[in-house]
Amino acid sequence: AVSDEKKVMIEFFDNKLNVAGIVIEAVAGALMLGYEDTLNYVLALTAGDYDACILAWKEKVKHDLVRPTTWIQTEMAEREFTTYAGPYEGLKAIPGKNFESYVSVMPHSEYVSGSACICQALMELTEGWMVLHDPNSDPSAFSITLPTIAQGSSRTEPGVTPAQDITKVLQNMQELRDICGQSRLDGAIHFTQAVP
Repeated sequence: AVSDEKKVMIEFFDNKLNVAGIVIEAVAGALMLGYEDTLNYVLALTAGDYDACILAWKEKVKHDLVRPTTWIQTEMAEREFTTYAGPYEGLKAIPGKNFESYVSVMPHSEYVSGSACICQALMELTEGWMVLHDPNSDPSAFSITLPTIAQGSSRTEPGVTPAQDITKVLQNMQELRDICGQSRLDGAIHFTQAVP
């Protein structure tokens, strides 16, 4: 969490309902879907989410690995390093025992990233569904505009982050998937291997 853009992406992708909502809106708009086709896509998206969660939980139970926060607080307790120091603190040298993730971390196994699984499924499902619905569609050229994130609207650092409005356009579903996964690393929620 070293920049305003990274911070707001961590917060945005932490809420999967926000992510699903913007993708549903983008797909419905790009393909000019009617009510029934939109519901068909939403049902498919929900099934994809469900499958991704089952797969993630299966792997979490199998591997049962510790989260970065716990590992840093115990294994690096007295080691000082420069990192995000907490709300309104910016980057500072802190001891590992005081380390926290940018957003709250769930108390279950770290590996694999459930969010990364959900975003991978969202990408695969959306690209496949678009081609099935309209064989002439090109999912690789399908852009998604994230809602403008207003100045000071952060849940973690309200009133300060971001310093100015942030608007972001993602070029395709692969970029959405990549930023979603990267946000889990930037927020210190997962170790690197949990995302790909």
